[in-house]
Amino acid sequence: MGDITKKIELSYDEFLAEVKKAKKFHGHICGGIFTGIKVALAAKKILNIKKYPDRDLIVITEIDRCLTDAVMSVTGCRLGRKTLKFNDYGKFGATFCSLADGRAVRIAVRPDAMDRIQKEIEKKNIDEHDKESYGLAVFCLPVKQHFIITKTEVNFSEYDLPGRPKVIKPCSMCGENIFDGRHETKNGLACCRPCLNGPGR
Repeated sequence: MGDITKKIELSYDEFLAEVKKAKKFHGHICGGIFTGIKVALAAKKILNIKKYPDRDLIVITEIDRCLTDAVMSVTGCRLGRKTLKFNDYGKFGATFCSLADGRAVRIAVRPDAMDRIQKEIEKKNIDEHDKESYGLAVFCLPVKQHFIITKTEVNFSEYDLPGRPKVIKPCSMCGENIFDGRHETKNGLACCRPCLNGPGR
């Protein structure tokens, strides 16, 4: 398969432009934002995406923190457009899936990456409030040292793809409509998950 990371060269100018966008989208700048931007830009290179947003891209993120907002800001993927999926793993990782050619890549932060960045910050005596210098330290960490990058395969059901709902069924218990095949069946009748399993399940 070869080393994917050898082919990745990121543009600092593009990184800075995305930082500006992400700050407006997220509300502030932090390490998670810098990292999420770098993750999304790396995926863009690997999948040969010419420009974000890409109508044939679905992203699956793994944490409900800053990294996900950064990925949303850069890629334009959104839950409401069915181009963003969320697996609550509590990890700084995301999988980028091209519907055009079926390729997918998962990018996750290496366990020692933050220590490497922190050492560089201390070595250069960077003030933690100096966001520009902190961002540069994140950007300059070689991709191979920063991320675990894995080619993978992701298969989506027809209900998970962007577009109009394929099916809408009313819950036989509460009467509310259930979209995109998220219903369950009891005694041959469609039921929503809260009615069947209890709220929040």
